Amino acid sequence: MATSPDSLTTIPSARWNNALLDQARTEGDPTADALAEGIINDVPFDQATGRLGYQQLLGVADLLLLAPELTLLKDSSATIALERMPAKYVDYFDPVPAPVWVDEKKLARAGQIWNDNMLAIIGVLYASSLPQCYLIGKGIPALYQSGKLGQHRFIYQRIYETGIMLDAVMEPGGLSVFRDLPKTAGQTGTRYVWGRGYVAAKKVRMLHASMRVLLTKPHVLQSAMSANGAAAKFAATSIGAMTVANPTGQTLAGKPQLVTYDVNTLGQPINQEDLVYTLLTFGLAIPEGLRSWGCHLSDDDCEAFLHTWLLVGHIMGIRDDLLPDDYTSAKELFKVIKARQAMGTEMAKKLTKSLEFFLAEYLPKRMRPDVPMMLIETLLPPENVAMIKPRDSAEPTTANRLLLKISFFFVRWYYTFKAIIVRRVPIAGNVLGSSFAIAGDALIDSWRDGYDRRPFYIPDNATGGWRREPGMNQDVRRALRDWRVELFGTVFKGLAFLIGGTLLAAFIVIAAMVWGFWDADHLITVALNGLGAGALVCGGGWIMSSYILTARVQAVVDRRPGPKEPGIDEPIT
Repeated sequence: MATSPDSLTTIPSARWNNALLDQARTEGDPTADALAEGIINDVPFDQATGRLGYQQLLGVADLLLLAPELTLLKDSSATIALERMPAKYVDYFDPVPAPVWVDEKKLARAGQIWNDNMLAIIGVLYASSLPQCYLIGKGIPALYQSGKLGQHRFIYQRIYETGIMLDAVMEPGGLSVFRDLPKTAGQTGTRYVWGRGYVAAKKVRMLHASMRVLLTKPHVLQSAMSANGAAAKFAATSIGAMTVANPTGQTLAGKPQLVTYDVNTLGQPINQEDLVYTLLTFGLAIPEGLRSWGCHLSDDDCEAFLHTWLLVGHIMGIRDDLLPDDYTSAKELFKVIKARQAMGTEMAKKLTKSLEFFLAEYLPKRMRPDVPMMLIETLLPPENVAMIKPRDSAEPTTANRLLLKISFFFVRWYYTFKAIIVRRVPIAGNVLGSSFAIAGDALIDSWRDGYDRRPFYIPDNATGGWRREPGMNQDVRRALRDWRVELFGTVFKGLAFLIGGTLLAAFIVIAAMVWGFWDADHLITVALNGLGAGALVCGGGWIMSSYILTARVQAVVDRRPGPKEPGIDEPIT
């Protein structure tokens, strides 16, 4: 039973008013929805039709990201395949003109922030971005029905897909802007958006559209069942996934009884209001979370981070009038939508329980019962925590409370001294950022689980197409859990050397300064010795940390048990 807090009263806003946002709840994405409906209706592609044909197009798109020069070869298989596919689906993945407001310097700065803080951002993703999505009571049902998010065994793959999207968008060059030749002398060429993040955003946009069709247009599936071949099979499995038995276990009048999505009460699944709110759980909640944990981000840094996600919103079909102009208006919009939609639901509590289960598998046994929820409580206000906190959550032990407080005390001081060091030795920050990127990519890839499901591909039924890969038996799953603990432990050791070395070096320098003031005759000598010793300790800690976060982490990655990730040239199902 959903419960609505007092904070659901409307917050006055000149721009973000109820009329605008109520209308946004009724809208999906007409452009992508029409294309998705065509896919379900078995539109012909190259050597396949419907969903499988579209997946084939995604495979070509992935290949062209790696080797765009293939389009220059008229006899390449990729070029021939594209020429045989429906133009409107091929054009869907074409680079799009960049909005006039896109600032290339801000995109570049956001990529640098990602590299410099990748591990911390992954933490904020867990502790803030995902839990704040669960607050939106009317938006959760679409996620819940379409992704089996509430079941523990599916949580890794779903968060893995979120991590892939985040990495693709935020990595340097993930969203790149290039300029065409000018059409006439004296003019500037048109700017276009492209990159791995662009293609990932377009894939997610089509995936959202397909789920809207599956949830709101069962007649499309019923119509497709009358066709022959793949379309009938796809429609049958989709309808089967959306069918509920009546109390007697029989179908009504010999026909399946379909689950109906309550559009009147909930709005369109994955509607415009839910989309822009979710966008802000990345573009706004991540820099806000980093700041709360002590990371030194300037106002310009926060604007740059948000700017990248506003471009993602544009690519994903969010209405321009729903995209905020700057960080201040983004905070206002986020607050307004929260006041309108945040509520406590049973589904939210189940989703949070799954999220706790996800992090717990990386932690030492004594930290598993309470630390996952405690991390969420560091970033969400108490009234929001109460809405999503599972009823059986363990009361934190005194030892774990103290551990968390001490850890964040050291982390905040580390960020302070790190900012001082990086300002004076920029190359140290670059080396550290590269190490974070390698370790962060390893963590994101560790979320991949043993399911026959490619990220962002349209599933063969409304509940996600979840099938275990061959060989993923109980022994392999147990080995995978042990491997994740080892990976997290290795990353933790790298961070311990980094933070410990930085703080110890700062202590040595400060102690030397204090000693020097007491012994004024030797102030310069003591100060120089303190600076030298501090530099050696800090440099040694950072070098050791970089080694662990790169070489040692890679060694653990190479020992991953279970099936490998499918390549883009492998058969698509």
